[in-house]
Amino acid sequence: MSSGGTRVYVGGLVEGIKKEDLEREFDKYGKLNSVWVALNPPGFAFIEFENLQEAEDACSAMNGFEMLGATLKVEISRKRDGPRRGGGFRGGRGGSGNFRGRGFGGPPGGGNRSFGNSYGGGRPYNRNNQRDEYGSGGGNFRSSSRDEY
Repeated sequence: MSSGGTRVYVGGLVEGIKKEDLEREFDKYGKLNSVWVALNPPGFAFIEFENLQEAEDACSAMNGFEMLGATLKVEISRKRDGPRRGGGFRGGRGGSGNFRGRGFGGPPGGGNRSFGNSYGGGRPYNRNNQRDEYGSGGGNFRSSSRDEY
């Protein structure tokens, strides 16, 4: 998208809608700087108008408009704060930043250990001796510098 214009969000699009379909409907309201149609996931687009008044006119006229069997949601696009983050990933560990192999959502001390304590193939880890009770020496994931406390 170029800068300097007013960006309009268009939602509720049917899969397979083409850029040309949107250009044909929206250029009636003013000069378009650019049209971008989302492909993955489909269903929305951004249209940039040269000026705010044209963009507002298009929003008023096209919001609720039926196009190719879908009812459009058309509104002035809200500005993003800062750089885009995460590529659409939502959820995960949250913002605490203190994930240390515990089960998701469990109490800080561990609680339900059956979910997240599987570093040694599900066997208990013996902190004082890297060889666990099975005698396999399964502590090879720890660095040697950390063992010297």
